[in-house]
Amino acid sequence: MLLSNTIMRSVNAPASSKSNAPARKLSLRFLSFVFLLIFSLSLAGISSRHHGLLAIFWPTNAVLLGLLLKHAKHTRLWPLWLTACSAHICAELLTGHSLGLALILSSIQVISISVAYYLLHNTIQLDLHLRRPHSLLQLFLIAAFASLVSAIPGGLVSQQIFGNSYLYNASLWFVAEQLAYSTLLPAMLCAPRFTPYVTRHLFFKLKSLNRYQWAPFLALCCSAMLGLTLGGTGAVAFPVLPLLWCALSYSLFCTSLLSLLFVGWTLCLSAIGIIPSELSLLAQDESISLHLGILSIALAPMVTASITASRNDAVRKLRYLAEHDSLTGLLNQQTFYQQAQTQLDWYTQTHTPHCMLILDLDHFKQVNDNYGHTAGDLVIQTVAKVLRAELRDGDIAGRVGGEEFSVLLSDCDPTQANNIAERIRLHIAKTPITLKNGHVLQLTTSIGIAHAQKTCELNKLLHKADKALYRAKANGRNCCHIYNASQDKTILN
Repeated sequence: MLLSNTIMRSVNAPASSKSNAPARKLSLRFLSFVFLLIFSLSLAGISSRHHGLLAIFWPTNAVLLGLLLKHAKHTRLWPLWLTACSAHICAELLTGHSLGLALILSSIQVISISVAYYLLHNTIQLDLHLRRPHSLLQLFLIAAFASLVSAIPGGLVSQQIFGNSYLYNASLWFVAEQLAYSTLLPAMLCAPRFTPYVTRHLFFKLKSLNRYQWAPFLALCCSAMLGLTLGGTGAVAFPVLPLLWCALSYSLFCTSLLSLLFVGWTLCLSAIGIIPSELSLLAQDESISLHLGILSIALAPMVTASITASRNDAVRKLRYLAEHDSLTGLLNQQTFYQQAQTQLDWYTQTHTPHCMLILDLDHFKQVNDNYGHTAGDLVIQTVAKVLRAELRDGDIAGRVGGEEFSVLLSDCDPTQANNIAERIRLHIAKTPITLKNGHVLQLTTSIGIAHAQKTCELNKLLHKADKALYRAKANGRNCCHIYNASQDKTILN
């Protein structure tokens, strides 16, 4: 999935996780940014109140809730609450409302955000990264409940300001908040932590996209332009198929952003009577139906993307289990041989030197016989940790037998390979292994080393390394030996 690996490595930890770490203070710079952001969003929401109606889209609550959830871990949140409320009150005052009315409206927003925050922050097993479909459903239901709680008093206040019936005002309040929660929150919760490395990587990925990867986004743009050109009530549904295509092609974060863009495009142009022209003339009841329809269209691709992300995670886990040894986490025999052959083919084309190591633990059978298989498993796991610590990026390691490991060293001549093998051998020899009964084991290993020629098949390289291993065993064990054709050609005969 496009950009998914990079994004998933950089997403923040779930806000619902518990920790005993001390709370940290938010910086003045960040609080200033929050004030300007909430103030601007409040002005944008207030400006969408037209023809004596409530705002058609209120992004302030959703953005503040997203910030609270993102910074809930180890953070004192009361300055964030105070800053956001002050920004909203200033926006209401600037647009001509009295201080009393501004305080009432701000209090209602606080109620909505508090209910949503409490439920989201304390819901057990809620994945705030939304990579499980039921998590998106939970988010939608919690947002609906919070919107309903604020719509009850909000309808009364709106009736005093704008007139109209209480039921209509409460319904429009509910729909506007639910639409913002359901489209803004997923994008904020799935957003990566934009470190310089992640930003550079994403920019590079965008530059390297081919025309097929751009196709879903271009189809979405074309559908929007087609709706602008043709108009009509059906134009709102034109982007449905392109959005679903985007959900199947892009990550959940990208899909959430595109759904948010769709909602913004549709609401803005319908509000000013451009797309479609009839929507601005709809009756009050029909306008609520329109907003719910837009919400349904926006949710469909996000649900699809969440299901796709969940499926891809399951496939990755199954692939990992199929390719790795369950005890050590190293590559299993089949996968090691496949990846090693691929690397050898590439090395042969580029004439890059490479070497094969085969490690075999000395007297390992005695460990199993004297201390049991549990102790043997602990020994195998310890050796795997040593390999991970000593090998370089680009080297391939796998467990190819009970106590036998193979390593393919990239861009490495025999002298360098012998140095690496010696580090591994010494590391294992100096690593005490403490069993559950308190007994301490000290093990050694023998290592065979083979250097590949310009053209070398994997089987021949393994055969040479195996001969070198047997020579190391014959030399008294706990040593490394580099294959020599004149000395070792008959060692296995």
